[in-house]
Amino acid sequence: MKLHKGRADLHAGSSSSGGRFLAGKVAPSRDTSRRPRRTTALQALSALSAWLPAGAGQDIAARWLLKRHGFPPGAAVRQARISGARFTLDLADWAQGRAYLTRSWDPDLLAFIARELPARGVFFDVGAHVGLVTFAVGVRRPDVTIHAFEPNASNAKGWRRNAALNPEVDARLERSAVGSFDGEVEIRSAGGESAFHFAQPPGSSSSDPADVERVRQISLDTYAAAHGIDRIDVMKLDVEGFEHHVVLGAQELLSDKRVGCIVAEFNDYHLERVGTTREALISWLEEREYAPEPVPATGLRRRKRAASRPFDLVFRP
Repeated sequence: MKLHKGRADLHAGSSSSGGRFLAGKVAPSRDTSRRPRRTTALQALSALSAWLPAGAGQDIAARWLLKRHGFPPGAAVRQARISGARFTLDLADWAQGRAYLTRSWDPDLLAFIARELPARGVFFDVGAHVGLVTFAVGVRRPDVTIHAFEPNASNAKGWRRNAALNPEVDARLERSAVGSFDGEVEIRSAGGESAFHFAQPPGSSSSDPADVERVRQISLDTYAAAHGIDRIDVMKLDVEGFEHHVVLGAQELLSDKRVGCIVAEFNDYHLERVGTTREALISWLEEREYAPEPVPATGLRRRKRAASRPFDLVFRP
């Protein structure tokens, strides 16, 4: 990959290194340098992914390549097309590198949200990261209003940078955590990856203070009241196990059925880390008459058997 002024020049197929990307495998090269072969395989997968349907194996290939090789530190790409939106990405970061390689981010989720939103609807992106969902939904549905929430300073900076690349999207960012009360909370990073910042449960503390960022927290009931928002048509929750705390702070909205649909991530490890389980969260929402259902599969994934413990679930009243 040639990096010039933050922009990546991408070429699929053969390269000067002699490496080729074929059916998910890196063909042998006569060049003994590992770096050219590595970048050739990575850039070829990215170019190929733009033409493949969801579930064609690009996600498996991306995970394998990132684990085995990965991008060199400092690698970046400007204005890459991911799920139709434009992004500046830090390729050395696992989540952003994976998005670049697959040219998508959770296509099942994106398709569902874009389809579920009514005309001129309201979408809450809770745990917005650098905007991979915010702007992919926004370019598909420029008529909707998006409220994004992201507490981490670096991710929020990336979100704003990507907002400038997608001016047609009506989105605003609230740089705060979302939880059960208004105040402050500590967030930690996991392994330095941008997608894995999580809030500390109330009353707990980190064993490594250098790993902690103290940020403002707001409840969704408070936020909706302050901004005159009467209804949230779709709310996406991806907060590394803190989902139960988020819905505890939205009890008025949920009791009044002013949330039309919730799409929540269920990471069993992180849920248990904060002292709850997927069963407890599902039961809590069912008590408020929000019934769970799987996110419909798209592309070739429609041919596969549904997972017994899906990573994402939809809840409707």
